[in-house]
Amino acid sequence: MKTICNDTEHPIQVTLYVSGRSNSDVSQIPYGTRSVELEPGQISDVNFGDIRHNYLHGVKLEANIDGTKVTNQGMVDLLDSAFDRVINNEELLEISRLRQLLVSPA
Repeated sequence: MKTICNDTEHPIQVTLYVSGRSNSDVSQIPYGTRSVELEPGQISDVNFGDIRHNYLHGVKLEANIDGTKVTNQGMVDLLDSAFDRVINNEELLEISRLRQLLVSPA
């Protein structure tokens, strides 16, 4: 189980990518996903996987910000990386900001 907190000003959809833990292969195809929608300020406990599939391979965040669909995604590419440790070792995932693509006229 993972506790997820939406500290942004926008409703977000959080998708957890779940796989079986392999000490040598983080490139394996995720076993499945678990998605949850969170309103601003909402905290939710999210159950995912099973006894053999309890490793978070990645996280995707989606929000609509001022008419723009914003998606941020991270996947574990290296075991024991900072991202791997955060999503797999911490009980609380706190979402505080989504990065929006900024485009300026030429």
